[in-house]
Amino acid sequence: MISDTDVWKFVHILLFVYWLGADLGVFLLAKAAQRSDLTFDQRVIALRMALKIDILPRLSFALMFPVGLELSAARGLVEPTLALRALSWAVSAVWVAIVIGMVRTQDVRRAAALKHANVVLHWVLFLVIAVIGLTSVLGHGPFPTGWLGWKILLFGLM
Repeated sequence: MISDTDVWKFVHILLFVYWLGADLGVFLLAKAAQRSDLTFDQRVIALRMALKIDILPRLSFALMFPVGLELSAARGLVEPTLALRALSWAVSAVWVAIVIGMVRTQDVRRAAALKHANVVLHWVLFLVIAVIGLTSVLGHGPFPTGWLGWKILLFGLM
């Protein structure tokens, strides 16, 4: 029988693979779009593909923390409150909405506002998650010291 831990671990690994794999694909396509040995049409196609694929790592990154929190809880590493779980999923849902809005909107002003909101959210989450990770590594945070504390700290720094 499949346990909660198995499900969350599978989703966590999928997000990681889509996050890094798709990010690598976007990088390679963007590099291809700069190659002078390709025709203009080939470079345009590479750039369009990169822009379409770029949503996958962004969505994966936005979902990584709440999925990781659920995995940690399922494994018995942490006991998050219902409020913390709800907050992590709510922040993730807002982040996903911002990412989808940035990609789908045709309004230049709205796209700029969403991009700004995305940058602000990145900085806020960087500070919050890095502080949580650092305090956990030092033995005063919500996550156990050792590998999980370091993982949270490294995730915050990314």
